[in-house]
This record gives sequence, C-alpha cells and structure tokens, in this order.
Amino acid sequence: MITLSEVRKVYGDVVALDGVDLEIDKGTIHGIVGPSGAGKSTLVRCLTGLDQPTTGTIEVAGQNLSALGEGALRQARRRIGMVFQHVNLLDARTAAENIAYPMRIAGVPAAERRARVQELLDLVGLGNRGGAYPSQLSGGQKQRIGIARALATDPDVLLCDEPTSALDAATTRQILGLIRDIRDRIGVTVVIITHEMEVVRQACDAVSLLDHGRVVESGRLAAVVADPATRLSHALVPLPPVPDTDKAVLDIFFTSTPGEPTGSRVFDVVARLGGDITAGTFETLGDTQVGRVALSAPHHDVERLARGLREAGLHVEGRVARLPQAREVTDHG
Repeated sequence: MITLSEVRKVYGDVVALDGVDLEIDKGTIHGIVGPSGAGKSTLVRCLTGLDQPTTGTIEVAGQNLSALGEGALRQARRRIGMVFQHVNLLDARTAAENIAYPMRIAGVPAAERRARVQELLDLVGLGNRGGAYPSQLSGGQKQRIGIARALATDPDVLLCDEPTSALDAATTRQILGLIRDIRDRIGVTVVIITHEMEVVRQACDAVSLLDHGRVVESGRLAAVVADPATRLSHALVPLPPVPDTDKAVLDIFFTSTPGEPTGSRVFDVVARLGGDITAGTFETLGDTQVGRVALSAPHHDVERLARGLREAGLHVEGRVARLPQAREVTDHG
C-alpha cells in the first residue's frame, strides 16, 4: 500500500530524511516512532504530498506522489485522510459541518454529503452529536469528529499524527480502540506517528523506529518485541523501576507463546542459581508473551549467574543498579 524508496529530504544544510526505505502493508496499522528530531514531522509532510522528497520515491496505493502534477497530486491527497494531534476543527462550524467540509471542497453533492456525514457520525459513535459545536465536545469527542472528517472522502490511508498525545489514558484507549475497529470494518491502512510506546502496544500491527532521518528498526510487532537486541523491544516492554541497591543488577529478557510456562521456568532457574528478583513485568503482544525481570546479586557472583541464565536460554544484560522506566524510544546499553 505504501512504499518509500531511498527517500531523502534536505533543507539547506539539514538532512531531515536520509535514505528512508519502508514498506507498509495494506490494511495494517503501522506505528512510526522515534525521538525528537528524528524526522517524523518531515515524513508526515512527505507522505501527504505537502513536501516533495529531495530524492527518492513515495508510492501510495500504486501512485508515485513525487511524479504527479499539481492537479493529480490534489486528487491523490484526497485518498489520504489526516488526523491531527490537536484535531484542528473549525470552531464556527458544527461537528457535521466539519465532517462535510472536505466533501464540499471536493464537489460532492449536498444530499450525498448529508448521508455520508450521518454514516460517519454513526461510525465514530457520535450519531446524535452532529449539531454540536467543538466548544460543546470533550477532547475525545473532538478527536472522534477529526477521525470522521479524515474518512469523509473514503481514503485508502488514514495518517494519524500523534492522535492521542493530548488525551488522558482512558480516552486514549477508547480512541485507539476506535481506530482498530474502523480498520477492521472498512479495511483502511493506518499509519500512526507517535512517541508513546503505549499507543504502539495497544493499536499497532507493525512498527518502525526512525532515528536521525533513517529507519533503523522495522517489523511486525511480535517479531520486534521477541528480539531482545532491538531498541524497540526494550522500549515496548520496559523494566519497571528497580529499587536502590548496592548490588549488581541483571536484566533478564524472555519470550513465550500463550500457554507456555516460560515464566515459571525462569523463576525455577533463578531459584536454582540464586539472586533476588527485585522487579519484573510481563506483556502479551499479539501471540507473543514478553517478560523482563531484574535480578540483583553480589558483584562477585554476577558472571556465574549470567552464564547460568544464558545456558538456560535466557537473554541477559548487565545493568546499572537503578533502572528508570522507559516511556519513549531511547538507546540501551
């Protein structure tokens, strides 16, 4: 559905995108994450055709956006719905009028617009709120209207730029559930630009890490989290904070499929080898269960413990005595 090939974008002396290669499959929800300055905003502008790459190609639904003339590019943009962080509704227009606006610009007849608006209001769970103005809506309701507006022209792609960063946790879960439901019902391909790992865990089928203008990690969510060598696996399944200790701390990473007693096996190994479990977490992402356990032990015993844990098939990393909880993608040692 979306293919980026060697996409490079340069602003003067600044290289915002540096040879991005990316494949996003039709009908998937694909998260793109990365630290500030990674190039996420530039990537959004290039995906929507607002900016043209300096070199490289971007294909959406079989069309090379960088090869289109102005008129054809305007038509192509209508196949890409955009959901914004701060929604950007028109305050002087009702919810229904906001949803209808892109259809009016596209020349859709009034009767057809009215029918489509009601269909979309029902789709996002606000069938009786079409006459409300933005000031009369909650943050979550505004974002639902923003999603409905983005779907007004029946796009192939729904591009969501930090769609939940201004919402509380409960509303975030509702909006992400709505996005998944919409994908399941109408088959739209969804791209979510975010810095929040919880968004990726809850909503995405696949994820890519953008850093310094390049895609440095990418894959299906289950495959990414199952690889302890990746930055994404550490960010998606962070170890909870470890209490202050004078001992050395080992970070143990393991995966299993539902029903496989890997967790109990880990505890059996630890009980046999010794050491104290001071923190731990378990996550189920798709068909993969991921666990991380912090094991503290005297410094002189660390090598023996690490060797025994690795012989038992566990991934082990040495860590500092205190581990902060990760909320965004960061480097790991």
